[in-house]
Amino acid sequence: MKKYHEELLSSIRDLRREMKKISYELYKDGELTLPQLGVVAVLTENGPSKVSDISGQVGLANSTVSGIIDRLEKKDIVKRNRLEEDRRTVVISLTEGSEKYYEEYKSRRDSYMLEKMEKLDEEEAGDLTESVRRLISLLSGVEK
Repeated sequence: MKKYHEELLSSIRDLRREMKKISYELYKDGELTLPQLGVVAVLTENGPSKVSDISGQVGLANSTVSGIIDRLEKKDIVKRNRLEEDRRTVVISLTEGSEKYYEEYKSRRDSYMLEKMEKLDEEEAGDLTESVRRLISLLSGVEK
């Protein structure tokens, strides 16, 4: 691996760590834990989903997500439903109004990030956007 690739990888790790700290700080007074918020985010963005699909999205084991769903169900934030066409299949959905948890967090996060990004000039922002999109396409296997 070339030195500049190693530096890029290190920078990505640092960025991820920083984003996690920011998320924690922005939501530390929230009613949900960050993993619970992650499940609510997936359901807000994707709609009713199976536990295995949620697990894949949040990067946690099915058993861990199942425990998170148990706690969210006790708070009346999610509900489990069996599919009519296949009673063995359970889908998780948000209860009415529960998307507010993610929407409030997302609003805080985006405001914070936009405030910080205002320090970039137009060219820097454009270059970063282009680089991040290129990296995403490489990582997803969908090169453009």
